[in-house]
Amino acid sequence: MNTKATRLCAAIALAGGALGTTLNANAGCSSFDVKPTSDPMESAGGLLQTGGGEFASIVGMWHLTATSKGNADTLGIPDGATLDDGWQTWHADGTEILNSFRSPTTQSWCSGIWKQIGRSTYRLRHFTMSWKDADHAEGPGEIHETVTLDRSGNHFTGTITIDQYETGEPGTAESGDPIHITGTVTGDRAFVN
Repeated sequence: MNTKATRLCAAIALAGGALGTTLNANAGCSSFDVKPTSDPMESAGGLLQTGGGEFASIVGMWHLTATSKGNADTLGIPDGATLDDGWQTWHADGTEILNSFRSPTTQSWCSGIWKQIGRSTYRLRHFTMSWKDADHAEGPGEIHETVTLDRSGNHFTGTITIDQYETGEPGTAESGDPIHITGTVTGDRAFVN
């Protein structure tokens, strides 16, 4: 009986030692000449924080540009036309804010939520407010982005879809189906210096 317990402890110790060696051996296998810039934080649901680790983080401030792609036939928006442009901030707690280059009278500030879905890939669900003025009204919108950071961690590219609800004349109820717009999105990280 004592011999069985000794063998079991030895097997566990060997397995633990082998696992530790394997983890250490794999730690540098996926290096892409990127300096360590992030760590997973369990308290933030696995979101990445800046400071130490292997992969770059989306957390930070970005200059965002969204362009039309695939809307010419259905909506008359040519490929490459600017859909939006502005400053986007991805926060470590999984929230996001966009200050669009639109007129402030059209609710140029809006916010969203995000999560990491791959090594350097992130998904964003973003909500726009409705607005109206003397000449026009626009209902709420919902934006989805899927973006991937490049190896430097300072540039991202991806896709964007926008579901924009119309309201027609000021003061009228929201129309049924949204206008569905598709495109691409790019971002460049902002730096202090």
